[in-house]
Amino acid sequence: MLEDLKPPLRIGSCAVRTIRNKLEKKDQEILDGALANSDFNSGALARELSSRGLRISDVSILRHRKKECSC
Repeated sequence: MLEDLKPPLRIGSCAVRTIRNKLEKKDQEILDGALANSDFNSGALARELSSRGLRISDVSILRHRKKECSC
């Protein structure tokens, strides 16, 4: 009965991926490091990115870190 049970396909865009794709390679690496750093909480990272003209919410970052986004 449940043999073909699968998680739903995530369709849509991830705000982190969208921003990351606009960055140069070096900045992508810096962003990847910040995302992987658990000492850099989502709110602080969102504020730092926003102060540099990259508007993103802490919720989008948190969703990306928890792999709940479309990535």
